[in-house]
Amino acid sequence: MDLKGTVFQTPLSQQFTLWNQMGSQVDREKMIMLPIGEAIVYVQPVYLKAAVGVTILQLQRLILSKGELVVMEPSLQDGLEALNKRLKTIAARERRIKSPPREAGPGAPPVTRLSIPAP
Repeated sequence: MDLKGTVFQTPLSQQFTLWNQMGSQVDREKMIMLPIGEAIVYVQPVYLKAAVGVTILQLQRLILSKGELVVMEPSLQDGLEALNKRLKTIAARERRIKSPPREAGPGAPPVTRLSIPAP
């Protein structure tokens, strides 16, 4: 999985640019595959180190990815919660798209169905 390419196509790249401009260097470590239930979540730690002087790494964020969803949070728990929230939002959106329109009840305006006339 190319998480690096995915991250740099998201607003997360703006945070990396900001950190790099503040006299720090962003260091992204090796990706970890974390099995959770029947799913695999990819986790990549993001460290900051001083551009000059002592180069002690400081864990800043964790990037978590499941499929095409990518989040960056300060802890594993926060990241898993953010992923779950986004997955639920997407599932709810898909259910709304797939569900048929409701029939009009008493007092509700009639449902207008558009049809394209045959030529």
